[in-house]
Amino acid sequence: MRGQHKKILFRTILAFGVIVVLGGFSLFLLRPAQVTVTAVRIREIRPSIQGIGTVESKNVVMVASKVAGRIIAINADQGDSVSSGQVLAALEDTEAQAEIERAEASLQRSRSSVEVQRSAIQRSSSGVEIQRTVLQKTKANAEVLITGLRKAKSAVAVAETAISKARVVQQQAQTNAARWRRLYDSGDTSKMDTEERLTQAKAADEDLNNAVAQRNTALEEVRNVESQIKAAAEEIRQAEAQLKAANDDYEIQKKSLQVIEQDISTAEAALDSATARKADNTIISQTTGFIVSRELEPGAVVNPGTPILKLADPTTIWATVYVDELYARSFEVGDSAEITLRSMQTNSLSGKVARIRRESDRVTEQLAVDISFDKAPENLRLGEQIEAVIKPKSRTAKAIPASALLPSKEGFGVWAVNDGRLKFTKLQIGLVDSSGWTEVVSGLEEGEKVVVSPGKLTDSSNEGRSVSTIEDKTAEPPK
Repeated sequence: MRGQHKKILFRTILAFGVIVVLGGFSLFLLRPAQVTVTAVRIREIRPSIQGIGTVESKNVVMVASKVAGRIIAINADQGDSVSSGQVLAALEDTEAQAEIERAEASLQRSRSSVEVQRSAIQRSSSGVEIQRTVLQKTKANAEVLITGLRKAKSAVAVAETAISKARVVQQQAQTNAARWRRLYDSGDTSKMDTEERLTQAKAADEDLNNAVAQRNTALEEVRNVESQIKAAAEEIRQAEAQLKAANDDYEIQKKSLQVIEQDISTAEAALDSATARKADNTIISQTTGFIVSRELEPGAVVNPGTPILKLADPTTIWATVYVDELYARSFEVGDSAEITLRSMQTNSLSGKVARIRRESDRVTEQLAVDISFDKAPENLRLGEQIEAVIKPKSRTAKAIPASALLPSKEGFGVWAVNDGRLKFTKLQIGLVDSSGWTEVVSGLEEGEKVVVSPGKLTDSSNEGRSVSTIEDKTAEPPK
């Protein structure tokens, strides 16, 4: 019985010990985690954004031919300085010269034809004037004939009047002569008086015959003039037809001259085109710069657009660097920068942000930035590796230590401590300065507490976890 009591006592003591151990372990596990916190504060942010890139030139030109041909000369080599208008290369121009000669011959023929045609136009114009003069004379002659016709008809009318008068006189004279003959037969008058009346009757007959003859002459004149007028009308018709033909010929000659003048314009254009093609065989520098590379040698056959030389403008040389697109809104054109060349690592060169590309690399998530040199050193080599630090203008803003930032799928955030528990707060951040402070654009207010260097608490599963806090003593005081 005593042994059984000992067993029960031993089991009781053992169970109590296990309970004590488990209780202590639970208290250890459930105790709040200790975290270091700091307050969101207002301070001056002096950012510096680093990037790596190469020396580039804004104006890099691949010098190429506009026409196909064989290179007979290249007058520049790698590293040579060239000026605008300098002859860089030449292509064989035998065919182009032959084309110019053909165009010049065609132009000369057209110009000779113009002179011949102008002479023909002059002759045709003279013919028109001659025919116009003939027509005018013919019409004037017709007017004279018409005037003569009116006069002839007037003479006919006068003759008809004279005939009427002569016929009345003749009838009276014959009546008197017959009466006097009867008187003479009856012895009532003398022979002399009778013969006088007979003579008057005979004279009246002659006057009538003369008047009729004059009328007939006048009628014949009318018929003659009318015939002449008809002939003159035919001459006018023929003269008008000849004048029209002369005018038509004149217009044809003028149109022929226009065609020849168009041929001259075409020939001149062909000559200009041939001259321009010949000029295209001489490749001239369009800018002042230096030769980066020589792609071909004399004897090579090129097609339009085939690169012969690579030319860069030294006044447009700059540094192209790539920075994390996270900082895309932290700087702007005009911000200062320091550039370190791989060949001049002991000296930094000053510069300014000249251009910010509007497209980031979709794979590397980096943004290209072009930085101009305030004073570029001599003999810069395109493609040389450089490091650059962009220094945007400082500004006063809400800030937290960069060590407080936590990455997430939605962007950066921090563990904020509210009522002793962790709460993940998403942030929009801005500038980051070289001392490790990050601008808070939105998400936190001044004075809020955030966890610094959360260590093992970075996992999102710690949301709502109870924590105890201690102030970060290394944080700088607000400025």
